Amino acid sequence: MEKHRAYYELLDKLDAGPGCPICLSVHRALDSYLNGYLEEGVTDETNWGALKAAEGWCGRHAHQLEGKADGLAVALFYGHLLEEAEAAI
Repeated sequence: MEKHRAYYELLDKLDAGPGCPICLSVHRALDSYLNGYLEEGVTDETNWGALKAAEGWCGRHAHQLEGKADGLAVALFYGHLLEEAEAAI
């Protein structure tokens, strides 16, 4: 059977110390995704439409986003959502 990159990455995580290697992989992937969003996606108009339609991130991921050091990007994102909510009222 052919082994893929994910298999070898999981093996590396088994040696990373205590805790679930799958949870560690998911956490790192999510962290990377949120960092990428803050660095590049926050000013992308295509992303805005989809995020506005979804009414932002879920509570858990919004909390993780707020925990990032890029307060300006987080403020830009929520500023647009607040403007939408205000216009709807």
